[in-house]
Parts: sequence; C-alpha cells; structure tokens
Amino acid sequence: MDAHLDLVEDSYVQGKFSGSSEIRRAIEMDRISGSNVVQVGIRGYNYAEHYHFIKDNDILVINPEAFYTRDVKQIAREALEKASKGTDHIYLTVDIDVLDSAFAPGSGANEPGGINTYQLYAFIKEIAPYVDVIDIVEVNPLTDYRNMTSTVAAKLIFDFIAANYYALED
Repeated sequence: MDAHLDLVEDSYVQGKFSGSSEIRRAIEMDRISGSNVVQVGIRGYNYAEHYHFIKDNDILVINPEAFYTRDVKQIAREALEKASKGTDHIYLTVDIDVLDSAFAPGSGANEPGGINTYQLYAFIKEIAPYVDVIDIVEVNPLTDYRNMTSTVAAKLIFDFIAANYYALED
C-alpha cells in the first residue's frame, strides 16, 4: 500500500537501492514474482517506463478511485487472490502516504488524492488473517500534526493484531 510505485530502476540522487526502488528490487529476486505483487493506493505515476515494467511483470495496481467506487471487501478479495496464488506467505508493506495527506500529515512524501482512514482500516481488517508479515513506513513524527499520523499507524497495528486474533476464533 503506497502512493508511489517504488519501481525506480536507478536514480542519480538516491542510487539503485532506495525507498523509491524496493518493489522493483523485490521483484528482481528469484523467490518473488511480479504476478503476486499488488500495489494498492497508487497515484504517483512518476515515470513512463514503469507502465511497461508493470505490464511485463503482471503487477496489479489498484488506485484510490477503486476505494470510492467499489466495496472494500471486494478489493481485499481481489488483492488476496492475486497475492496468494502459488505463494507460501504474504508480506504487506504499508507506506502511510497511501492515505490522503489530510489523514496523514506526518508522512515522508505527502500526495493528495489517497484513501481515507476508514478505508485503510477496513482493508487491513479484511486481509490481516491472510498476511504473515506487515510493516508500516514513512511515519515522520517531526512533520506530524498533533500525532495524527502516529495515531493512525498505532491503530493500524492494533487492528491488524485484533483481526488476526478474532480470525483464530472462527
């Protein structure tokens, strides 16, 4: 989940191994296939060549508009189906800038037009029982307003844990 694709091949500013290239680096590994990569919340299409990389590697991109026009449970099922096909584990990385900047002012790279906190929490609750590992990145307390972003991230962790706990009872 991110505002940006993070598919940069190389950057003269950041180099080959940066926060703008980790999804590409992961797909380049033998054990990770682009056909299992789902990028949710993307709205920062910053390089035209990424279009071909996405198509060539069969990456699924779900933009924020889907969250405003479709059911969150349907989006979660679609993402899980793609991510889990033929895999042993699912890794979820949440860049807090997946949220609209109004909901995450303390993000490392604010980008307007994202999803809202309700949509994020609903999506996480749906997929959490199927996710083996989660990380949350780009929460910057130095630029946060009244700990809004930090609070969102903390609740996200709590909701992830709770969703897994209650899934065990079923």
